Amino acid sequence: MPKEPRNPYRERDDFSKIKAVFPMPKLLDIQTLSYAEFLQMELLPEERKDTGLQAALKDVFPISDFKETTELEFLSYSIGTWECKCGRLKGVENSRAKCNACQTLLPAGMELTEKEVCPFCGAARKVEIPLCEHCGDRVGLKIKYSPMECIQKGYTYSIPLKLKVQLVSWEKDATTKAKRLKHIKQQEVYFGDIPLMTDKGTFIFNGIERVVVSQLQRSPGVFFRQAETKGFFIAKIIPYRGAWVEFEHDPKNLIWVRLDRKKKFLATVFLRALGFGTDEDILKLFHRIYKVVPEEGKLFWEVSDSLVGKTAAEDVTDA
Repeated sequence: MPKEPRNPYRERDDFSKIKAVFPMPKLLDIQTLSYAEFLQMELLPEERKDTGLQAALKDVFPISDFKETTELEFLSYSIGTWECKCGRLKGVENSRAKCNACQTLLPAGMELTEKEVCPFCGAARKVEIPLCEHCGDRVGLKIKYSPMECIQKGYTYSIPLKLKVQLVSWEKDATTKAKRLKHIKQQEVYFGDIPLMTDKGTFIFNGIERVVVSQLQRSPGVFFRQAETKGFFIAKIIPYRGAWVEFEHDPKNLIWVRLDRKKKFLATVFLRALGFGTDEDILKLFHRIYKVVPEEGKLFWEVSDSLVGKTAAEDVTDA
């Protein structure tokens, strides 16, 4: 009699008296599901949420020239090539099941019941997955090299990213500055290759398998900390996007600014770059301004709304 194949893995004996209530979760889902939500490559353009890659592209576009006569708008994107074996049936919409009764496209990755009942209209045995009439294969994501081939041959495990953009041109009148639409052109352009995540939650770059390590990032806001010199503090502004701004105070009562930890410069130069061009505008930012009105050779302070309801610390007498 042929012997049963030996188990290559070490058998584990469980001596615990208290059984586990919850099974061990799939810890890799933290990485794989997060990256799948970032790409949303199995969804149609109208089904994608405004998160991940979709939100990043919509934040960058539209892009206009200096004269504002042409503008490049973002419409949608597609990741990878979705087709059957012979290449005649294409499209990510053909990779998902569809109900012939209500013509509804079922969500990607949705498991059907044994009776194949549509979850939307309740029709039985009306859900079908499109198959190619020539090769009989269903549509799937075509990848040139598998993860093992990429490791062996030193390739990057990635797929192409294509954007569907729209170029809008106007004719601008030099005298009235009015715009008139000239033409609109739509085209799908190759944007580059985007890396794919393996089933182990890793990426492969030039044959080397790498892992993204999550790091804690300080929340956006304004933070103060004490400098090495006692009595002086450093203020730091951390935005959601862009350069970090750091203010330093030295013993000479000068305020310096650093952008992304580069070379420091005076804070007045930074404020002038923000639009406070004169010395008076800068002084108004740090000191309270009082309006003095001269009448009959005497100077009088104008009472503002900030003084309403307040009591003077000392009696005011007319000299």
